[in-house]
Amino acid sequence: MQAGPRRHGPGYDVERFGRQARSSFAAVPDCARQADDELSLWLTARFGLHTAFGGSTVFIPNSHRPWPLHPARLAHCDDELLSAAGLDVSGPPDTVHYSTGVDTLFGRPRRVA
Repeated sequence: MQAGPRRHGPGYDVERFGRQARSSFAAVPDCARQADDELSLWLTARFGLHTAFGGSTVFIPNSHRPWPLHPARLAHCDDELLSAAGLDVSGPPDTVHYSTGVDTLFGRPRRVA
């Protein structure tokens, strides 16, 4: 049995495309500070999601209070998902953020034409 990645903070592990691509990362948040610049808040905002349902694409709107967004340091990153999607990215990300999350209210799904 192979050991999983060593955790240094909050993180995420995922396998996609029939286990052909994996991603594993961990971050160390600085919860004493807020990431409150407009660009960070805009880039991380989510107002809905798109998903496949019954052979169509649907959009599901959501709303939530502003979430607590903190600067973070990348502790571990092993990503294969971007290259599996055809995106050539090298090196660590320029910016890392962390949020404890928020409660979200989802609206009625709508088919996308």
